[in-house]
Amino acid sequence: MNEQQVLILHLSLIPSVGPVTTQRLLNFCHEKSGTLTDVYQWSVKDFCTNGFSEKISITLFNGLKDRRALENERRLIEQYNIRYVTIIDDDYPPLLKHIYMPPVILYYCGGTLINYKKNIAIVGARKGNHYAQTVIDSLVPGLINNGWSVVSGGAFGVDAMAHQCALKNEGRTIAVLGSGLLRPYPFQHKKLFEQIAEKGSVVSPFPLTMEPQKGNFPARNRIIAGLSRGVVVAQAAEKSGALITAHFGLDQGKEIFAVPGNINDTLSSGCNRLIKGGACLVSDVNDILSAFGEDFEGKVHQTTIFKHVDPVKQAILDCCKKAVSIDDIVDQADITADLAYEHLFSLQIEGLIEQNFLGLFQVKQSISF
Repeated sequence: MNEQQVLILHLSLIPSVGPVTTQRLLNFCHEKSGTLTDVYQWSVKDFCTNGFSEKISITLFNGLKDRRALENERRLIEQYNIRYVTIIDDDYPPLLKHIYMPPVILYYCGGTLINYKKNIAIVGARKGNHYAQTVIDSLVPGLINNGWSVVSGGAFGVDAMAHQCALKNEGRTIAVLGSGLLRPYPFQHKKLFEQIAEKGSVVSPFPLTMEPQKGNFPARNRIIAGLSRGVVVAQAAEKSGALITAHFGLDQGKEIFAVPGNINDTLSSGCNRLIKGGACLVSDVNDILSAFGEDFEGKVHQTTIFKHVDPVKQAILDCCKKAVSIDDIVDQADITADLAYEHLFSLQIEGLIEQNFLGLFQVKQSISF
């Protein structure tokens, strides 16, 4: 650790000193051609003279005089072989560095994946169901096949599904925690985090022993989006934290993707709203890859998100492999017109079937069954 890295680590441990204050100190020293470590010699008056409020000046002065938290953190870093990177380091993640007020420090366990540029965030409901698992199993192998790494939050549900699928397909994955690395949350995923660290990184902007706190998770979600080139919401309700990640991604200029679901399923209502608001609808992995100018390379078997459908829907899909009328569907599937219209509406909402200019129904060309 050089002196500037140590100072940034020290500043990050002082309560009420956030990235805005630290960045102001960095900018001041850069403009004045001073050394960042000079601030250790400043008085409260010096901080005030350089534009800080009296309250924050006192906080900085007292915090920098007390080195106990810093020495304890450095001891833990060495004891547990934790790595960290600061905002002034060359290997700070480039995508994250360009968001507004990025975290000044990131702790991580694992390899150098933290600096990998081809990251895609996959987030969703903590109560993700079988449909969410189908979505993950359909998207992640193709992304891994094309050299993408998967970023998520290590939580229950969709997050864990995304990490596990990436590992299963021998891919790279990053888990961003809402707690310190020595207090991993959820604790039930300790084994998963160890597996992630072997092939990727477990990352946190928080001091090593910080317990999970409600206010930490928006910051975590912001980093998930910041590390990634795009955010995929696989399944989410209206008030899901995954939507917060998507909105952070939107603010950061990232590509936003959402997987549609049944309009009567509350776990898909957030995704459907994102699509209504302009997010890219995802029906297979090519919808993601094409947004970045890529195509699926076909090295793994390509599955569809909507593989598991009920028998009536499957019968309709079989009929619609070529353009057909409603009468053809009723006749070939041996169902009533009312039932046909009901399921056709659902299949169109899910992005599986489209109606052409002649009014005939057919499976969307990008879907395979």
